[in-house]
Amino acid sequence: MVIGFTITSPLVLTANATTTIETDSTDDSELAVADASFAQTTQNVTVPVNGTTSNGTNVTQPVRYVNPDELEAQEIRPQASLSSAGIQLARSLGVRLTISADELAEQDYEAASETLGAAYRSDVVRLTDIAEATENTSDDQLAAAFREAQINQRAAIETGTEYRQLYQQYQQARANQNETEARQIARRLSDRFTELNNTATNLTAVSETIASLNESRAQQIQQRINTTLEQVESATENAQRATYINTTITAIPSRNRTSPPQSFAVAGQLRATNDSGNRMTLTNRTVALETPRGDFTTTTNGSGHFTITYVPVSLVTGENELTVKYVPEATAGYLGSRTTVPMRVVAQFPTITRFSVPETISNNVRMATTATGYITVANETLADVPVSISINNRVLGQSQTNASGYVSIPFEIPLSTPDGPAELTIQAGKPDTAVAARQLSRSVTVRPIQTNLSMTGSRITNQTLRVDGQLTRNGTEPIINRSVTILADGRVIALFETDSNGAFNTNLTLPETHPALTDTQRVVNLTARFRSPSTHLSATTTRASVTLSPYTGVFGYGITPVTWTLGGGVGIILVGATAVLLRRQNTRDSESDDGYDVSLDNISTEDDTNVDNKELSLRDLSALYREAQSVATANPERATRLGYVTVRQHLANTLELTDHSDQDSLTHWDFYNRVADSTDDTDNPVDITTLTTHGNTLDTFKRLTRLYEQTVYTTESIDSDTIVMTLEPFETNFTTETNQDMNGPADETDE
Repeated sequence: MVIGFTITSPLVLTANATTTIETDSTDDSELAVADASFAQTTQNVTVPVNGTTSNGTNVTQPVRYVNPDELEAQEIRPQASLSSAGIQLARSLGVRLTISADELAEQDYEAASETLGAAYRSDVVRLTDIAEATENTSDDQLAAAFREAQINQRAAIETGTEYRQLYQQYQQARANQNETEARQIARRLSDRFTELNNTATNLTAVSETIASLNESRAQQIQQRINTTLEQVESATENAQRATYINTTITAIPSRNRTSPPQSFAVAGQLRATNDSGNRMTLTNRTVALETPRGDFTTTTNGSGHFTITYVPVSLVTGENELTVKYVPEATAGYLGSRTTVPMRVVAQFPTITRFSVPETISNNVRMATTATGYITVANETLADVPVSISINNRVLGQSQTNASGYVSIPFEIPLSTPDGPAELTIQAGKPDTAVAARQLSRSVTVRPIQTNLSMTGSRITNQTLRVDGQLTRNGTEPIINRSVTILADGRVIALFETDSNGAFNTNLTLPETHPALTDTQRVVNLTARFRSPSTHLSATTTRASVTLSPYTGVFGYGITPVTWTLGGGVGIILVGATAVLLRRQNTRDSESDDGYDVSLDNISTEDDTNVDNKELSLRDLSALYREAQSVATANPERATRLGYVTVRQHLANTLELTDHSDQDSLTHWDFYNRVADSTDDTDNPVDITTLTTHGNTLDTFKRLTRLYEQTVYTTESIDSDTIVMTLEPFETNFTTETNQDMNGPADETDE
């Protein structure tokens, strides 16, 4: 990023640019990946660079050609793993960054922006795709760096445009002798310089990344950044000096050592120096002492003197350099000034008294719980002492004392806290500050929240049922993003996740081996079950039954002629239990504190009266896996979600990762890292290569995790062939090894 300005007088800026641009105007193949407009640009560019004549005199010469072989050797590091197309693409992007920097230096902002326009963005996307294919981290970093460089350099172009326009306005205001407007614009120039400085800092970091991974030419851009900043800073300071009067602030502390509750004072004077060198006092001006909790202010008197008194509550312990400053109003006509005073701070511990919290608490979306108490330091009350309340190192609420030492802290217990006894921690003060940290514990009981589960079932066909239901608390409040398990006569057939209304609904297909499809009574007994042992939401169950149509003959309801003819199960394919995972991606409200729960841990294939936290059986996982396979073509997104959850559960069981469903600590990438760590454990390595029919299990699961993330967190579609190929290596885990389990009885209900 570069912006070139030469200061020819206090009021005039002219463009000044000297940049080396290495281009190839004779061999289009070296820039084959660049678009046509960019290729035309590189052929027409002639940029002055510093050179030397034969007699040693410094002159400016145009560079029109660079040997492409030398360019490639200079720019591409040996560690690059990109393909030939990727190397050419990276070189093209680097050249365009430099060309844009030069156009920016010439104040040709439109051209500088165009060079980093749509074609550049498109090529960054192409480079990203190529880098992902190499599975090399440094290649991904390079693509990201080029993208970041474009964002920051375009921001610099916009700031440079604004700066030039503002400076022209400043010149006009000075010419019209409008000092008020000139001062206002000078401040805006200072703001633009600050923005430019921040952008330059980002560009410097990106340039270093590009230089370390790919190109030495990025260092040229970095050098121009520093030069440009010096030029713009000089222009900004010149405008301020020409427009504002300098000020000086002096300050002396009343003591150099302090400890609460004692206060200390800082006294001083604010003066100004005009163009003639005469000093004058500034009266009725605001002076501030900077503290961690904000500025403490006072006003100068008739002689420009001031005194600020402060009790060190939040200052860090040890030696401090406290800043005293004058920040003038925008139209005051004065420059700000600041100074520092030394201060050694010694800590004091607070005392917590009369602290009260309710004995029984639970999550309440309508009204927060409140804790109250008093804090003293050395038997004196102080204002602004920080106080917090937490559970299991999780801060639930925080506040600060008033002048009487009283504090009231509203807080809310998270749903992720299990019901039963719990300890709340109250902390006054903070570590390593003037008021040191002291803690107090209070025992409370977390009360279970009663939940309500409703469900209705209806027949669509003899094998397809419609299920609708809702999960609520306190009668009407919906419980969102929670898993509800559906069982048909004791077997798990679906796993729902409630939506923003706490509702769940879908059509379910019964397995062909379900007893109701052959039983003369033709009744399906449905059970909806909610279990969340990691929260203080109470467990609940509800039931419904659906009657299928009776047999009407050879071609009766639910029985095809082929099935009747083959009979005896010869033509019936044993599919096992089928599961449906419906993920609702709605914005969660405050009651869903404990994370996004897609765990299968709480599902049991046994009778719903069993509330133990059990994992899905291998039989049920096999049914989930086959369901994913069956819908992969028609609904690849659903197949991705089903497949990911199934494989994740299977890996968790195999590697004995018992905490894999804790969504507070293990997101999909957290779980992947746990699997990776298990395979890398030098003391107890786990061989998971046998978990797939071919290839590397870790790489395969990584691809599945990426597809899962794409389905859940983006709107980008999934290719059906991609998910089929990704799931295929895991097939042996849910077929060959589980045939016996799949054909055996599920439980007593099926006997």
